[in-house]
Amino acid sequence: MGSVVATTWMWARAGGVQQTFVHPEFAVESQALYTGLLSSVLMILQVFFLARIPWVEQSWGHDVLARRHKWLGYASFWLMIAHVFLLAIQRVERSPDAQLAALWAVFVTDSWMLWATIGTAMIIAVVITSIQIARRKLRYESWHLIHLYAYLGMALALPHQTFDGMHFHETWTQVFWWGMYVAALVATLVWRVAVPLWRSFYHRLRVTEIVQETAGAFTIIMYGHHLDRLRTKSGQFFIWRFLGNPGWTRGNPFSISAAPTNNQLSVTIEATGDGARRAASVPVGSRVLIEGP
Repeated sequence: MGSVVATTWMWARAGGVQQTFVHPEFAVESQALYTGLLSSVLMILQVFFLARIPWVEQSWGHDVLARRHKWLGYASFWLMIAHVFLLAIQRVERSPDAQLAALWAVFVTDSWMLWATIGTAMIIAVVITSIQIARRKLRYESWHLIHLYAYLGMALALPHQTFDGMHFHETWTQVFWWGMYVAALVATLVWRVAVPLWRSFYHRLRVTEIVQETAGAFTIIMYGHHLDRLRTKSGQFFIWRFLGNPGWTRGNPFSISAAPTNNQLSVTIEATGDGARRAASVPVGSRVLIEGP
């Protein structure tokens, strides 16, 4: 909430209110800037919500954060679309005799705008595939891979803000925006990459047995080191990657079926998706990477 207030104050301090209500000839440009700023800050907050920051997840819970991540995504998306259309309208109004050239300039040839356009297209693709109808037609692994392009889209859109944006020219605004982006990047690298790798290396999980429970369900039993230190509770889940399988880079969420002992952990899986079916054929002795709980 504070970041949204700071963004609004930043826009107002730069003359946004006067341009919108006192000088209507600048209203479109002012709103184009404001929607772009709000879209950016909401996208950054999205990253924070699912960065697996422990005290954040302990306070809100993963399910709540996932829902807020989703709705922040839709809000930032529509603000981004409004930013693009308002920017296009402003350029067309400024050059009524060369409208196509003006649009080509603003989306392609202006400084860093081609990268921003490519980044916007990536984010649009992510949002389209996140709609329930489209998502039902995609495998989880395919959807997850496409979803990761949102990070690349954000990175490609960043230069046109930082190098051309009027709200980056002052020292304190540069500190604010670079601080937000860097903090989101560091949180993601630490809690979604470094900590899971360290935890997987420390606990040294390996598949020891696969037990067929029913025709459509099976249990994977794993041996590890100091697994009780995970402090896992009933109902929690991990993101699993079984290294002995094709497609191991695409993690799948499975809930634990029993609290870990000092050296054993098990997960019972219903073989309904591609990831679950692949897990059923993982070779005994395969290393396991975990993200969570």
